[in-house]
Amino acid sequence: MISMEVDQVDGQSNTSTLGKCLDELKYSRLIHTLGRESVESLRGSKALIFGCRGLGAEIAKNLVLSGIGGIGLVDDGAISMLDLGANFLLQEGDVGQNRALCTAKLLRDLNPDASVEVIPYFDAEAYLKNYNVVIATHGTIPFLVHLNQVCRSCSIPFITSCARGVFASVFADFGDQFLVKDETGETPGNVVIESITQDFPATVTVVEEQRLGLADGDEVVFHGIRGMEELNESGPVTVSVTGSYSFTILIDTRKFGRYTSGGYFHKVKASKTVKFLPLEAALLAPKFGVYNPEKLQHIPDIHVAFQAVDAFERINRPESLFSNPIAIKDDEIEDILLLARQAARETTIATGSECTTMVRGFSDEKQNATGLILKVDQQVNGIDPEAYGEMSNGQNKDNNILSDEQIAEADKNIGQVKTKCAEIDENLIKVVALGAHVELCPIVAITGGVAAQEAIKAVTGVFMPLNQWLYVDAIECLPPSAPGFQERSASGSRYDSQLALFGRNLQEKLGYGQWLVVGAGGIGCEVMKNLVLMGIGCSPNGSIIVTDMDNVSKPNMTNQILYQVDDLGRSKTPSASRALRRINPAAQVRALHVKFGSETENIFDSSFFDSISGVFSAVDTSSSRLYLDARCVAYRKPMIDGGKHGTRGSVQVFIPYLSEMYASTRDPPEHKEIPICTLKNFPYATEHTLQWAVEIFETLFKQRPDDVNAYLSNRDFQESIKKSTTPARQNILEMLRDALVKYRPLSFDACVEWARLQFEDLFSNSIKQICYNFPVDMKTTAGAPFWSGTKRLPRALSFDPEDLLHMDFIVAAANLQATVYGLKGCQDQRHFMQILEKFQVPEFKPKDFGVLTLLNGSSMSPYGARCWTQIVKVPRKRKWQFFQQDQITYQQSMCQGHSILQVI
Repeated sequence: MISMEVDQVDGQSNTSTLGKCLDELKYSRLIHTLGRESVESLRGSKALIFGCRGLGAEIAKNLVLSGIGGIGLVDDGAISMLDLGANFLLQEGDVGQNRALCTAKLLRDLNPDASVEVIPYFDAEAYLKNYNVVIATHGTIPFLVHLNQVCRSCSIPFITSCARGVFASVFADFGDQFLVKDETGETPGNVVIESITQDFPATVTVVEEQRLGLADGDEVVFHGIRGMEELNESGPVTVSVTGSYSFTILIDTRKFGRYTSGGYFHKVKASKTVKFLPLEAALLAPKFGVYNPEKLQHIPDIHVAFQAVDAFERINRPESLFSNPIAIKDDEIEDILLLARQAARETTIATGSECTTMVRGFSDEKQNATGLILKVDQQVNGIDPEAYGEMSNGQNKDNNILSDEQIAEADKNIGQVKTKCAEIDENLIKVVALGAHVELCPIVAITGGVAAQEAIKAVTGVFMPLNQWLYVDAIECLPPSAPGFQERSASGSRYDSQLALFGRNLQEKLGYGQWLVVGAGGIGCEVMKNLVLMGIGCSPNGSIIVTDMDNVSKPNMTNQILYQVDDLGRSKTPSASRALRRINPAAQVRALHVKFGSETENIFDSSFFDSISGVFSAVDTSSSRLYLDARCVAYRKPMIDGGKHGTRGSVQVFIPYLSEMYASTRDPPEHKEIPICTLKNFPYATEHTLQWAVEIFETLFKQRPDDVNAYLSNRDFQESIKKSTTPARQNILEMLRDALVKYRPLSFDACVEWARLQFEDLFSNSIKQICYNFPVDMKTTAGAPFWSGTKRLPRALSFDPEDLLHMDFIVAAANLQATVYGLKGCQDQRHFMQILEKFQVPEFKPKDFGVLTLLNGSSMSPYGARCWTQIVKVPRKRKWQFFQQDQITYQQSMCQGHSILQVI
């Protein structure tokens, strides 16, 4: 055993990060998913992890990337070659050294903001009170029961997770009174009100473009209502849903003012208190979360198999707590089965309403009817198990969602049953036992993600925790018959865990594989990390080809493990390639900094596809998936696709002639088409302002350079645009005139002045023009107020240099303009103030030709001919440079400023 003093890695003080300013850009994706309060809670929290083999390393990695304030590692074991097959933080030179110390060294590089300390096992209990959650991935059941009891006495949430071959478990105990602040973690959006009746009960109608998102009994809060302002002060109000776009409230609005316009409501999210059983009790009376309804019947067998293996190891392998397990031999299986039968007799399995289904990481109590199917009863109170199996995922045989009445009836029938799990599947127990000594990289990656998510729930109170056991397996991956002794005998390599289950022949095939990975983002990094840990493409004739045209940016730091701070601004694929070779020096990685698309078919041609084994799709749009899918179908190559959105994720496998193609089942549209009149003049939802900001950015800093470069390189440019409509042609000519003549900057000062004019035009003049065309007292042809419903009367902004949001816009716009023209940028606020104080903004004069609306169509500028006369006088010189995404951070600042200012 290796012992050590408490070691603070790199000499960093063990201070909380809570006092530090939150890096908005770095943690932007986490803030969007969890909320600012939860991210701050994570930054002020610490997790203690027992065990630093593959599973412990995965959990630690996930928590560190998620911004947790500190990690404590407890593992007195020494590193073996076997550890290198699952712990990506270890290297061959670490063999023989302490597992926790070597894991901690690279763990901190993933997030320098987090403190990482190593604690010796014999001192661990003394340090428990310094941590907010404890996670154990090593230890016998008696040790885990004791640790759980100590955590309970200190009111510390406890999680234990274990990976054995193709099986794994996660258990959570957050105490007797754990407060869940938010069951779903989804921010309740503001829903736009269309009308409110003066009645009792009053009927509230919302605009058709928005989802109601309510059920009877939900509570809502109103705000921003005009005319019937009394509702703004009413507080939470209970609703009764009457239709897809309407509900009633038990408030007599007949005595209120008449509703005129405006207003939103949002759903009130209620907290919930959850009680957990301690581990000792939960072992005997388990409640299971289910990730795959088709495997419901196997869960009790896996539960008792894990207990039997643990008991056998305690009796026959009394080694150090953190030593690597020893394989169970064929002649020891009978002892395992005997222990499994004993565990089954002592275990009470709950059914019906006491079993819940795991959905997106929280328990969905709506699907109580998917309770555990027990083989001990061939029929449960008149319900045929085979017929009930058709409903195991909350659906009936016709693939329709079960009604509330069907679910209630099923729960009524099966919820009464509690039974001893007396019968066991001996073949399944045997499979668990024979692979119990190994950790497989893909299994620990999945299980580590689940366990880390439970830890995040524990410290934030967001999302419903696991109740209380979750077992996962990939038994279908095992060969039909176990490989022979020579095939699976250890060779002293990092791949011995895989040899033990799959044999040497398969491992050699994996090594010679040649796989294309499209996308080096969050999913792509995880995929490649797992590939090299498994040895895929790591033989001399194998390869992993990764292509991605993006550069590393700050938001990538929270979910893309192959990049570190030093990689910021660099191309993703070479950085990823270097990290992969550090994980496994045998990795054969070819990095391409190109987009996978129609423009690169000369690279990814028929000879390329003939040379590869398959494709991993890690792209982030359905259009990219469709193109990739079409190429794989054309060349008959398998495609494995992964996608994620917040806490949701999916994996799909497409194999020629064995499965449908991706295009067979189209994803829903990623973005609903927004009418241009709504987007430009009458936005009423946040997504409208975001889309408007993106379009403004694209027009000014992408389309404008494109059009100018097309003009500069094409002497027949005027002829080429004649096919465009007259308004479009005149808009192009005006833009060229402004870009080449009127607002062409010769210095950075001119860029600042241009940015100030853009502010005035976007947030003041255009608003004044709308209000000029549609006065506040304007009526529709039906006599109703024009500014009502989804049409919100806008307010023009007056530029204020003391307003940080206003100045952020000016700084971002000026620097982007300078980038387009190849001028040196500046961020000195004093320099900006000096320029702005001297610059005179022209006074607004309303135009009589109107704006683009549903009422009067598109307006037309009268200056097209004069624009062309001025443009042709400009000499045709070099092209402008294009603004590249991720070169600088002004793009995000610009779009955020646009969006927020439009809302204001």
